[in-house]
Amino acid sequence: MRRAFETLLWRAAQAFSVGEQEKAVRMLTVGINGDDPQLATSAEGLHKRVLNAYAMEVLSRSSKAIPLLTLSSSGPS
Repeated sequence: MRRAFETLLWRAAQAFSVGEQEKAVRMLTVGINGDDPQLATSAEGLHKRVLNAYAMEVLSRSSKAIPLLTLSSSGPS
């Protein structure tokens, strides 16, 4: 599952790099929400997510898109 998501991130990064912002956002949306086209890719829902395209682009280009999260002893308990 992780490898599939990393592949999805790579493909989305490629789409962003050639200016295909909507395609990349749609790919990430389906990858994250599932492949129910009405839920994941409705025109209204996609428009709202395109507003966050920059954050999706940064995520897709990150070398650690799925970082290991640990609690520190100084953090909240």
